[in-house]
Amino acid sequence: MSSYFDTMLTHAIYFERYKTHEVNQLLDLLDSANERSRELILKAKTIATKAKYREVMREIALIRDEAVSAIDKQLSFDSLRLVERELAHQIDTLTDVGVKLDVATLAPQKIHTAATFMPFAASHAFEKMMRNLGDDMWERWDMAARVGYLTGETVEEITKKVIGSANGLLPGTVRKIRTDLEANTRTILAHYAERSRNAVYEANQDIITGYKRIETLDGRTCIECGLEDGKEYKTLQDAPSLPAHLRCRGLYIPLLRGIDIFNGERATKDGPVSANITWRQWIEKQPEALKKDILGPSRYMLYKKGAPLGGFVVDGRKISLEQWSEIDGNIKKYGEPFK
Repeated sequence: MSSYFDTMLTHAIYFERYKTHEVNQLLDLLDSANERSRELILKAKTIATKAKYREVMREIALIRDEAVSAIDKQLSFDSLRLVERELAHQIDTLTDVGVKLDVATLAPQKIHTAATFMPFAASHAFEKMMRNLGDDMWERWDMAARVGYLTGETVEEITKKVIGSANGLLPGTVRKIRTDLEANTRTILAHYAERSRNAVYEANQDIITGYKRIETLDGRTCIECGLEDGKEYKTLQDAPSLPAHLRCRGLYIPLLRGIDIFNGERATKDGPVSANITWRQWIEKQPEALKKDILGPSRYMLYKKGAPLGGFVVDGRKISLEQWSEIDGNIKKYGEPFK
């Protein structure tokens, strides 16, 4: 059986893999659109006239619009499912430690809609993210085609500027779009999850005495977030909003009534857990199977040889929403991610 702190932290760790799953889905849509644009220009054989330039760019605008619409629909659908999943997980987790909750006002669609129009990170919002994505796609293809028309470049040279070389040695300008989409997707998913958790907490303020900031303390943690790790706040209004920046991985753990904040103990169904425990200290106490899955085989071997630990980093592994739910359930029942 896992403690309240264990459940919250392992849930956050596997959330990073779900983000990777979602990022890969959206990048596939983006890459497909750019490949279609490339094929369109190659089929044109030349952009030697203004009329041909305009014709090609009209077609690319249609491809761009289709891609942005597809990404919008996919992310909207999946983020609503994430809100539903996060609400259920928080309710189950708090109920499991003996808390009686008020859940009457927790409507997933309402929370999702509010989060969609609410800025996240650096004053971004869902609509602005989609608009910027479309603008960036257009500008990169338009600039390449325009320069090609003016300088007489071949269609192969024009497309190579955007897509890059097949062997990856010459990066195309589309690389920045992919990087931005990856960062924004990870951040907006964190935003939806945070808004969902906050909705549960705000509906049950009578059982919560404060909030503790938990940060990933690894080489990619920014100074601002590193300094926030372990800080406690009386209310969410007093606490800095999360995600604090693009790719932010911080979260707030609610402190339930019965916690002795000054003595640093957190009451859980399995007994007191240190309120000052770090991520590194926490993973040291986990079952070997969970350590190995969190770290991955290579990093686990290095860890066993005494190498220093990082945090729950983005390691390329991915899981679907359903797999994430199953892992949470297994950890809750067996203390391990897989049966």
